[in-house]
Amino acid sequence: MVRPGAGAAGQWHRRRPLAASPAAGGRPAGAVERGRAGTPRAAAAGARGVTAFVFTCALLALGVLTFVVLPLVGVRRALPSRARFDQAVYRDQLKELDRDIARGVVGEAEAQTARLEIERRLLAASDRQEPELPRAPLRRSSLIAGVVAVLVVAGASGLYLMLGAPGIPDAPYALRIAERKGGATDPQHAEMAKMAQTLAERLRQDPNNREGWQLYARTEATLGNWQEAAAAWRNLIALGNADADAYAGYGEMQVLAAQGTVTPAAREAFAQALKADAVNPIARFYLAAADAQAGEGQKAIDAWLKLAGEIADPDMRAELGRRIAQAARLSGVPVPTLPPPAPESAPEPGPTGQDVAAAANMSEAERATMIRGMVEKLAAKLQAEPNDYDGWLRLGRAYAVLGEHDQAGDAFTRAAALRPGDVTPLLQGVQALAQAQKEGAPLPQRAIALLHEAEQRDPKLPETLWYLGMAEAQSGRVDQARGYWERLLPLLPEGSNESRLVTEAIATLKAH
Repeated sequence: MVRPGAGAAGQWHRRRPLAASPAAGGRPAGAVERGRAGTPRAAAAGARGVTAFVFTCALLALGVLTFVVLPLVGVRRALPSRARFDQAVYRDQLKELDRDIARGVVGEAEAQTARLEIERRLLAASDRQEPELPRAPLRRSSLIAGVVAVLVVAGASGLYLMLGAPGIPDAPYALRIAERKGGATDPQHAEMAKMAQTLAERLRQDPNNREGWQLYARTEATLGNWQEAAAAWRNLIALGNADADAYAGYGEMQVLAAQGTVTPAAREAFAQALKADAVNPIARFYLAAADAQAGEGQKAIDAWLKLAGEIADPDMRAELGRRIAQAARLSGVPVPTLPPPAPESAPEPGPTGQDVAAAANMSEAERATMIRGMVEKLAAKLQAEPNDYDGWLRLGRAYAVLGEHDQAGDAFTRAAALRPGDVTPLLQGVQALAQAQKEGAPLPQRAIALLHEAEQRDPKLPETLWYLGMAEAQSGRVDQARGYWERLLPLLPEGSNESRLVTEAIATLKAH
């Protein structure tokens, strides 16, 4: 069953948690207070601002009226006749003909013929006697237009003085952009931005820090910096982390950066996430969205309905319902009803308060019997629900505590099979199997097999390379051990204790 809220950042069913931006309909905190300070100095400044504003408006109105009214009331020239216009055109044609002759474009005979024709037309136009168009008298409509212009400017200024707030200080464009991006004046946002800057600086010094890239990606996502968050997830994946959450987070940030469009690169990332975790809700949600955007509405609806039946989170279900309804309308099919929500996970078998109180009075053998009984209940539950990844991890740890290392290895192997891209259960299985060995004894073959599988899933995982090198060294295969540790050394922070330990181990191999 899909765990509510699981996935990269759970961003597809929620919005940014920071202060509302103007674009979202909110007003940045303090915007009113900044413009309506109650001190005498602020009041005087506001009054001066109003006076300056009115004076500026008056100058603008005067300028507008000058350009609008004067052409209406001034002396008007008589418009030229059509004959004068034609004469000017023919004279220009004669000049153009002279330029063509000078460039050699037109021959002498052709030029002579063209010149005669143009001159004939020019003479004909000169013979036409057309009266010039009369001067247009000043009409009443012109005076009305001037009066309307004055009233419009005066009315607009008066309305602004009554309804507006000319005393509020100007909001610079850069400040408005910053607030639109997330309320840069919000203390929480500023703190998050500072943390992101610190993380970025650390990652420049330690680019192989997986946890750092993951935290940086989630921080940038919280700030709404989708491109930066996508780049952080991409860097994490480049380090060899094939975790489903990393691929899902990378794909989701690309979708958000593309204004909701599931790009081909995002689709590929979601496909990789499903290879690592077949029930990852983030990947399933966006792949269905990609189907809807490709015109396969019914396919998207079916996928979303199946996902809705596996989760109980109300926000996620509401978003799924909205998407399904939209896809149904576009596809021309009835809007289906959401399946009932998945039941909340039942509490895992564990000691009650009475069990703990009773265990305090038990002997070691009795306590061991009680613990074994709880472990057996968990094992029975997992037989009925074999896809419970976290349950298998708990069972493996419980068996390891009981000293039943082979059973612990079995449980961790079952967990690893549920998430082919996750190396965590494999490494826990190796640790459980190694605990069964005596101090200094070589790793068992089963543990080495788990290490090789982990190497296939993540070739750059430091723990895997270290233990495989140790296994090869214990078996006397010095060259193979050196190869693993030389691959490991560049992945470790320079000057760290781990780096010095690996360097010493390589030197020890060379001494042999």
